[in-house]
Amino acid sequence: MSLPFSTSERPSMNVTAFEAGSGVGPPQEVSLRQNPALPSLCQTGLQWFVSQTSGVTAALVATADGFEIASVLHQSLSAEKMAAMTSSILALGEVVLAEAELSDCQNVVIESSNGMVVMLAIGDPRKELLLSVIADRNAMLGQVLWAARRCCEQIRQSVAQVVAH
Repeated sequence: MSLPFSTSERPSMNVTAFEAGSGVGPPQEVSLRQNPALPSLCQTGLQWFVSQTSGVTAALVATADGFEIASVLHQSLSAEKMAAMTSSILALGEVVLAEAELSDCQNVVIESSNGMVVMLAIGDPRKELLLSVIADRNAMLGQVLWAARRCCEQIRQSVAQVVAH
């Protein structure tokens, strides 16, 4: 995917990607988080999403167990804290829905007078990856959700192609 911008256009953002280590020993099923291509795939999707979605100021891809994979965040935000909170809040959403006899938490939205945070599972079969989006007060929830779901689908498809090879 070719990006219509460079990271230098967003000087107030800190763009990072988690570097996965390599395993030692006999071949085993590699977890998605250990795939060395994952950070760059997610980073590309996040950069495009943040640059193209009105009102979105930051985004992060995390694992279900709360580790950052890739992020486009303000320098004042901690990727580690956001990843852990995203994992915890989506897990709480699942529990609340189970208790209410509803199923499959699609997203959690936290709104304030200054903006919103939207958290959702990227949609890989085991829900290993999560997306957290921060938007300002001018963002429209419907547009943010639509664009976030589209970003999730693009990341899911890219990851599926890499994992299949």
